[in-house]
Amino acid sequence: MIGLGTGVFTAHIGPLILGQTPASHLSRVQAVLVLAQSLPLLGTITLLGTAADVAGTPAVLVACGIALAVAATAALTSPALTARRMGEESGRRPA
Repeated sequence: MIGLGTGVFTAHIGPLILGQTPASHLSRVQAVLVLAQSLPLLGTITLLGTAADVAGTPAVLVACGIALAVAATAALTSPALTARRMGEESGRRPA
């Protein structure tokens, strides 16, 4: 569940951000996007390891799965993302 949520989020949000980036700034925005995805790992690996020691691995995995499900639901119901998907399905770009 954790890997699936992360993969789906990264595969959908990254292209949306890069698709709206001017060509002159594409490499800069992509570098910031990679940092935004990678830097939180430094803290979360330590935090999740400590939480697994205290509460147990199954409890931490369930909590992460719930958090990812909430984030995915929020992303899928976001008006900005919904408008973007609707424009792509009809073959035109939204305003």
